Amino acid sequence: MRTVIARWEQLIHVRDAVSECRRIWVRVCFWGSAVPWTKNRYPVSMKNLLPPVREKAILIANALLEEGHPEGQCIRIAIARAQDWAARRGIDHERARTSLLH
Repeated sequence: MRTVIARWEQLIHVRDAVSECRRIWVRVCFWGSAVPWTKNRYPVSMKNLLPPVREKAILIANALLEEGHPEGQCIRIAIARAQDWAARRGIDHERARTSLLH
């Protein structure tokens, strides 16, 4: 029984590694690089961020994605962390965002 469990764990590990390689391969083929987001190509949810805040969010999202987090989670976390980063540096991202809406 232990042999079966050990073999099953090995297969799961191999499956996860193949899945990660496939995900990177798709990114490279589709976007031309392993990094999916750039300052010119970013998620729609980042469009209302100020350029420096957006660039920071893109860096954070790409780093989280490389760590294996799901894309949606990467985007949400990156936006929140970039907004915190902007607030600590006195960049008023909320005021800028509301002025874009009016």
